[in-house]
Amino acid sequence: MNEATRRKIAADFYEDSDVEETLGGLACRWLDEKDYEDINDYQGVMEKVANKHKVKITAMKKRPFGCLFVVEGAEEIVYQLSIKVSSGSYEYKRIK
Repeated sequence: MNEATRRKIAADFYEDSDVEETLGGLACRWLDEKDYEDINDYQGVMEKVANKHKVKITAMKKRPFGCLFVVEGAEEIVYQLSIKVSSGSYEYKRIK
């Protein structure tokens, strides 16, 4: 897979409003349930959204809240997607 294709797939995942909404919802839930739930259980929820794209969620992160993912066929590059939640609103960040 060439670099332009890989970047396009990652960008499409970053920019998908379903991804942002799902990650935002999980972040809000994590604030309420972090003492009772396992962060790794959230990976399955993110994978459902990731399946629309050619990406694979490799890990969930507590701080900053988000996930690590790779583009299928280019697993050597790991991307990070994180979100900051405060007072019922969130800031969506894209980090490579």
